Formats: sequence, C-alpha cells, structure tokens
Amino acid sequence: TFKAYLTLADPGLFLSMISLFPEVHGYLRHPIVTTLLHLHAALLLPLQHILWVSEGRGNANFYYAASLVMGMAGGAGLVDACWAGMRIALGDVKVESEGKGQVARWEVARWEVAQE
Repeated sequence: TFKAYLTLADPGLFLSMISLFPEVHGYLRHPIVTTLLHLHAALLLPLQHILWVSEGRGNANFYYAASLVMGMAGGAGLVDACWAGMRIALGDVKVESEGKGQVARWEVARWEVAQE
C-alpha cells in the first residue's frame, strides 16, 4: 500500500510472491536496480527512525524521505513484475527500426500473442 509512513513489513507480500514464482526472474528488466532500492530503503528506514525517535536529532521529514524511497522501491518492483508478466504472457518482443541507414531514436515494438 502507498501510505505516508511505510514499515519494513509492507513489501512482504510482494517479495513473497516474487519468490513463489521463480519463472518471472528471467524476464525482469531491472532486477539489480529494484533490489538495490529495496536494500537502500531497508537500511534507511531504521536509521532515520532511530535518529528521529530515539535520539531526537532528526525530524519527520527525514523519516518521510526514507519512506518515499521505500515507496519508489515498491513501485519499481511492481512495474518490473508487471512488465515481466506481460513478457511471459505475450511472448518475445520483435523490434524493427523505422529508418533505413539511420540510427532510429525510437523503435517500434509489436507485441504478438504466443500461440503454443
């Protein structure tokens, strides 16, 4: 869920579903970036909580910024998992350039349903 102050237990359901479906791992676009975002947030949340609540040196904005990182990690993981699910369901992407002899800046991708 997307709320103001996230806890470390919030991404638990998503991460357990990723571990239950290992066939998705091969189709993820940015697994290292998503993993590093989750790791960064998992280290930042307790640190900012200690600074804010226990020691009284920080304020709510520090902890809110750490929870925004956790929200970004959750969003990146969700988008990455949806992309992997679409690639599994629809098959591989065939990419063709529009211009001949030119470096195409944007490429057209056509999705085809995999008939097995």
